[in-house]
Amino acid sequence: MQLIVIRHGQTDHNVGRVLQGQRLDDPLNAVGRREAQALVSVLADEHIAALYSSPLKRARETAEALAGARLLPIVFRPELMERDFGELSGQTWEDVMAVHGGHMQEQNKQLRYDYTSFGGESHEQVRARLRQLLEELAAYHGGDAVAAVTHGGVIRLLHDELKVELPAHVPNASIHRFEL
Repeated sequence: MQLIVIRHGQTDHNVGRVLQGQRLDDPLNAVGRREAQALVSVLADEHIAALYSSPLKRARETAEALAGARLLPIVFRPELMERDFGELSGQTWEDVMAVHGGHMQEQNKQLRYDYTSFGGESHEQVRARLRQLLEELAAYHGGDAVAAVTHGGVIRLLHDELKVELPAHVPNASIHRFEL
């Protein structure tokens, strides 16, 4: 199965470097809406059998642009939601580092984060829900190409989980391809 993973378009919180996670449900901004429409053209020649998405607004709006052009239903899966930052949600990385130290952002980059002490998730919890989803998709879709709209943190974990080189940065509206 080919898995085409797409990061949602830009939000105002992305621009402000605000930790959104699951608790902030920011919609796409004007740039993000243009990015979502551009994805329609970029993926126009792809045969996509199914379209999955995180239920969060920023991913949902991006998926809706793709679904509308293809007349595909969107299957919303909570496993595709961004990690939960807990009570750190809504803070900027600068604020978090000022209070908790720079090690938190470094752990985040190394995919060894643990936000459970803030009421959020650990990387192991996010990884477990992604593994479950990957198993289901592979079993259900066989050799098809499937698209999934999700978030930067999820995409980074997918790269790590599937042993594909981890990008230093996952831009908004970027496309990542995996073979399962």
